[in-house]
Amino acid sequence: MKPYNVASPFLFHHDVTELTDNENEKIAQHAIEQFQNKIDKTKATVHNVLVDHTPEIDKLANIFYNICEDWFDNIERQIENTFSHQIWAYVQTKNKFVSEWHSHVLQCTLNGVYYAAVPDSTGTLSYVNVDNYVTTIIPKERELLIFPGWTIHKPNPQQTSNDHRVSINIEYLSLKRPILSPDKFSYDQYCKFTNNDFPKAVVW
Repeated sequence: MKPYNVASPFLFHHDVTELTDNENEKIAQHAIEQFQNKIDKTKATVHNVLVDHTPEIDKLANIFYNICEDWFDNIERQIENTFSHQIWAYVQTKNKFVSEWHSHVLQCTLNGVYYAAVPDSTGTLSYVNVDNYVTTIIPKERELLIFPGWTIHKPNPQQTSNDHRVSINIEYLSLKRPILSPDKFSYDQYCKFTNNDFPKAVVW
């Protein structure tokens, strides 16, 4: 896991090399099939669809859970919570999409978004930084983004490709606020995160 921006401690990314090409393809296809069966045939404007716990999706979820527990202190997953077991997919094309500002503050402490299929680099992600300005990034295929559940963000529609863009949303619920582990970073890097020569805890 690495910070997306070395100056910001609230958005990290991880290249998911733990999944094979075949496993990633199965995740993308399952999400598309669920979308087509449950959402696309209706007039619903919601593009999030609940996916099944396939072996590949469970493997992806465990990758995310392990990262959370390895890189953050002060957390313990609340596995008895129903919502913590739910994994959702967002599927869009050039002509079918939902682009709305939202957060996951009522559902989780840590939020992970995995990009199983990115056919068009114009399908970006915008989020509101802690300084209250909007930053837009270009997700890569097989990239996992990790950010606090309170982060306000939105997916932006792709402009050229009509192939399916697939992202998988995974959530980690803890009763305590996560603290970014200082053991994972150099002293200078943690100072940059806190903007302080004597680094304080980075609390998500």
